[in-house]
Amino acid sequence: MFKIKLIPIFFFSLCFIPSILLANSNKITFGFLPYFSASKLIELHSPIVDYIQKEIGQEISMVSAPNFKEFQKRTKDGGYDLVYTAPHMARLAELESNYQWVYMSTHRGRPIFLARQNSEVSTLKDLKNKKISLPPIKAINHHVALKALKEFELFDNKNVIVVVTPSHSSALLSLLNEQVAVAVMGNAPWNTYKKEYQDRVKVISTSADFPGFIVMANPNLPKSIINKIKTAAINFTKTKAGKMYLQETGLKGLAPINKITMEELDPYVEAIFGIKIK
Repeated sequence: MFKIKLIPIFFFSLCFIPSILLANSNKITFGFLPYFSASKLIELHSPIVDYIQKEIGQEISMVSAPNFKEFQKRTKDGGYDLVYTAPHMARLAELESNYQWVYMSTHRGRPIFLARQNSEVSTLKDLKNKKISLPPIKAINHHVALKALKEFELFDNKNVIVVVTPSHSSALLSLLNEQVAVAVMGNAPWNTYKKEYQDRVKVISTSADFPGFIVMANPNLPKSIINKIKTAAINFTKTKAGKMYLQETGLKGLAPINKITMEELDPYVEAIFGIKIK
């Protein structure tokens, strides 16, 4: 069986602006899923935001939320003009709130199981009676990683303590601080930190893959602006700064969203959010 608990790790997000204020602003509000700290989100994504706003001639404000649950709520409530979000949350926003397609990353996401380099843990078999930290419960990597653990025969009738953290970076932090034996991050977030921590952390396993990050637009955002944003974002990847952006974020590339990708996400939406899709 699995024991699940929450771990208190400090996590700061981008400026929190009430939805009513966003609606009255002339700026385009670009909401980013808080999978990293505010400073890291700004560091990673400000290059593409700066490029897009120059190309479309309209100012863009980067915002976020304190946690995944609140980000999902603000998305549903129309608190953002654009959202950079997890794939299953993008599909939920489309089905639940009529959000429009903008663009998606071309990388395939997957959970990465990490252990400390000096740890005796080298495979999932070594996790028996130990702690593992996962991203938030609503994260697709949490769902896929937990499914992998439950399907792992060695875990039958064994106790594995699942520690739920506020973000991917805080899951990694819990490992570095020796609060857990293993941590799970998405492969794109891990790519961001790999160079800095690969001498301290090793990959012991991976799991099933799924679509990567997706950008969606509020149903009230004009289609003409959405098309300009999509074109600007994809063109950005052809520049020197854009190539660096893809390398730092692990996104591989940016492309228009397609129906096959979105429909692939339906089982995750059903399993994680408990919504039946016809």
